[in-house]
Amino acid sequence: MQGVEKRNKLTFLTNNKISPLFNPKKMAEMEANIAGFNQDEVKEMLSKDYGDSELMAEAAQDIQTLLKKMPKPNRAANAAYAQKILDFAKDESDDLKSDQLQRFFDYIDMLMPIIQYNMHNSINEQLAKEGLPSLE
Repeated sequence: MQGVEKRNKLTFLTNNKISPLFNPKKMAEMEANIAGFNQDEVKEMLSKDYGDSELMAEAAQDIQTLLKKMPKPNRAANAAYAQKILDFAKDESDDLKSDQLQRFFDYIDMLMPIIQYNMHNSINEQLAKEGLPSLE
């Protein structure tokens, strides 16, 4: 994209940012793409529950391990962690061997109880902050 085209698009997005006709999240995504951020960076910026950078780094490490063998389940896994792994498997499915792809899916299945447990705890922490009774 040429400099003039980028400037015109950014000007348009900035001028229409508060317009009710446009989706603000999509507009922010477009601004980030024009600014040169890659899709993973944009996803991380826009997702409130994408997870902290340490957990996402662990997901990247676990992806590399999954290419060779089954890693130990990450006890801190959340939905964003699992999504990062699934996104990789989906994006690379044409290049992965069938046993590798199956390993990714088996790993995600192993994580589901951990993710549910962590989500339950996270909800209870938020409820406690708001002075509301916890989920049982």
